[in-house]
Amino acid sequence: MSTSACAHNPASLLEASAGDCPPPRSLTRRRRRLYVAVTLVVAPLLAGLLAEVACRWVFGVDAIGRTELTDDPVLFYRLKPGTCVKAATVTETINDLGMRGLDSPAFAKLPGVTRVAWVGDSACYGYGVEDNETAAAQLQDMAGLQGLAVESLNFGVPGYNALQVAAVAQQRLNVFDEIDYVVYFHHENDIANFCGFRTTAFTPFRGFWGYDRPGSTLKRVLRRSLLLNMIYEQVVFAPGGAPRSAGPNTWMPVTTTLTEAAERPMSRHTSISVDYYAERGSHYALFRRDLGRIASVARDRGARLIVVYFPTLSLNVPARSGLVAEPLRDLCTELGVTLADTTDAFAAQASSGLYTDETHPGALGHGIIAEAVLEAMIQDR
Repeated sequence: MSTSACAHNPASLLEASAGDCPPPRSLTRRRRRLYVAVTLVVAPLLAGLLAEVACRWVFGVDAIGRTELTDDPVLFYRLKPGTCVKAATVTETINDLGMRGLDSPAFAKLPGVTRVAWVGDSACYGYGVEDNETAAAQLQDMAGLQGLAVESLNFGVPGYNALQVAAVAQQRLNVFDEIDYVVYFHHENDIANFCGFRTTAFTPFRGFWGYDRPGSTLKRVLRRSLLLNMIYEQVVFAPGGAPRSAGPNTWMPVTTTLTEAAERPMSRHTSISVDYYAERGSHYALFRRDLGRIASVARDRGARLIVVYFPTLSLNVPARSGLVAEPLRDLCTELGVTLADTTDAFAAQASSGLYTDETHPGALGHGIIAEAVLEAMIQDR
């Protein structure tokens, strides 16, 4: 049958085989357009998926190799045992037990020694300071000067939220004999998921959705893309980790004075955390639950819990000093635990070394925190 016959006799299309009558030109054009449209949508998605898989395979969870993935459904990553890494200008040592510090402590406590277990995130870990400058290490030295034998166990892991910190307390403290004190090194962003850009991509949905920051479901899913996080990291940060821009409501450089900090709005990350404490909503309820778990672990081990608070650079100004400290104090009072508040001690310092960046204490800041913990221990005696 001819093409013209097919065109002028539609009924014949039903009778003829596919090879007899070619499809009308309009139908062919529609198919071509549909094919082009599908290709334009599917091809970038497929390319992005392949790039995402490649990034995860090549780069992994940590840019400098301090952490590794684990099968634990709550922790999902941990410090890599027996690792020594160079981060910016400092050297970070992780002992064979996966703890910050040069030496691996014995499981049994020596007679006459007070054993202190530190739990927390990157602030507790000592991000940006040397091994001997962390609060845990400085506590040992300060106590020794007063004739007290103190052993610090630093279980801090960068990026952990309160759920993970509580899990560390539940899982790892039981391995060691006789814990006398548990120090929860509080950080303002423990109330939300604020782990590093690359680590965020590996954050599971189960168990962590409640700690996520504000955003649509799509945005919260895209936060788990390692490719997008790496692009964002390159755009926002210069080599070495310093932010490319320190404009309003972004990051404050470490050179920012306390007077300058008072004249600037809080950074976005700090603002989000402050709002969660002020609203006392779902994030606050989760944080309260997990702080209660840490307190419960300490009680079960016969240890005293000390919660230590320090103000980040955005909060180290009089008008904001109580935005996180006061809700945290209320929680500690409710749970019956000791709060070592370093707000006044941080505010009294104007010298360099107080911070390594906007949210992490420097060597001087860690020293202030160690002093506050030691004072709380002495008062407890």
